[in-house]
Amino acid sequence: MMSVVATAALINDVETIDPNLTVNEGELKLVSHLARERNRVIIANKKRQALDNGTLFCEVCDFSFIQRFQQEFIECHHIVPIAQTGARATTMGDLALVCSNCHRMLHAKFDGRYLSITELRAKINQ
Repeated sequence: MMSVVATAALINDVETIDPNLTVNEGELKLVSHLARERNRVIIANKKRQALDNGTLFCEVCDFSFIQRFQQEFIECHHIVPIAQTGARATTMGDLALVCSNCHRMLHAKFDGRYLSITELRAKINQ
């Protein structure tokens, strides 16, 4: 995932916009990498708990997919990234339910570091 700083730098590198720009994409490419396992059972439980409690909305910005789109949708964020801890036991309290936009921003670096849910909420409310 590209950081906010890298994305901004990339955008700033483009001095002129070419409205006729064409690039080749979509070729198949074999990519091999290690990925941390996620257990979908706890994520499903977290979402079910929120749905049953009427709290299926973003913990950062309060956006509700149910209210806006009549869809029971939300993403689940590990408050302390698994990449930082490695293998561990995860509890429901280790997870936060967030909308897609906020989830993306929680995984973007600001001034070289990731924001907490509280910090991102404060940034949105400025």
